[in-house]
Amino acid sequence: MNGKKEIHNYVYELTVEPIEKNGKKMNIYGIRLNGEYENTQVQDISCNQSVVEKLVSMCNQYQVSPCHLMDVIYDFLP
Repeated sequence: MNGKKEIHNYVYELTVEPIEKNGKKMNIYGIRLNGEYENTQVQDISCNQSVVEKLVSMCNQYQVSPCHLMDVIYDFLP
């Protein structure tokens, strides 16, 4: 290693999955990273779109490493 910090440009996206629960149609939202070297997806985070949109925005703003994504999600949710 040459002492230089490796720079990534992580771009997280909102995912949506339509489901039916107890006869009611709804959407479940998650987060996905389609990176050059890494891909990851976490489904079924919340049925509240604005909450997951805020999470996606935060992950993009702070360039959350995929290895820390689950910790960020657990800390983010109430």
